[in-house]
Amino acid sequence: MNLAEPARPVAPATADAAPVITPSFSEPAVEAAPANADPAPKVDPAVLYDDAREFAPVNQLNESHTRGIATILPEHLKATGAHFAAPAAVSRGRKASFVRKVLPFLFDPRDFVSYGEVARYVIMKDNTAFIYTEESDTNPLYTIPLETLSAIKEDPKKPHKHSVTISPSLNTNLPKEEIETILLLDDKEKLQYQFTFDVSQDRELATNCILAIRDMHDINMNPGKNKHPIKK
Repeated sequence: MNLAEPARPVAPATADAAPVITPSFSEPAVEAAPANADPAPKVDPAVLYDDAREFAPVNQLNESHTRGIATILPEHLKATGAHFAAPAAVSRGRKASFVRKVLPFLFDPRDFVSYGEVARYVIMKDNTAFIYTEESDTNPLYTIPLETLSAIKEDPKKPHKHSVTISPSLNTNLPKEEIETILLLDDKEKLQYQFTFDVSQDRELATNCILAIRDMHDINMNPGKNKHPIKK
């Protein structure tokens, strides 16, 4: 019978001693200095604007706007040498949109507006047209500088392509006989404004408006020239 050899003796287990750990100490917390912030600056109180168009997109409005204009009474302008004063329908004409340029067949060749929709009261003085809603107003809605604009009477049978027809006749879509329009053009013949007059009571109204504008231009070029009486 074969027997296994007895187990060999082994050395006893040994272990290194645990290292000595030196205790660590942290510095005590230091109180921070109080924050030194400057006080908020004082601002003016909010101001309410009576004019709702103060922050409106003025360039998208049909009428230009004069901000902060002082009180200018129509009777004061007329008493101090105005060249022209009369009711008129005032418009900037038709503004051609991109769609209208690309697809002109979708639109009428002319735009039509009734006289009452754009009726205003116009006073001209010192190469400026003061535009009021009506003669009893205390302030103009806006003003139009006239120095660089020329005035011509519109031919109703060959109207300016960007003008609008005011109160057309029902049968022909042409202006009525008592309606006459003058066009205010810049040096590139671009329409800036149009004034339309009811000449049923005064056939010379539109003509006098053109003469007044030319007269103001003449005075501006010749400051010593006497002013002509008001044309209205």
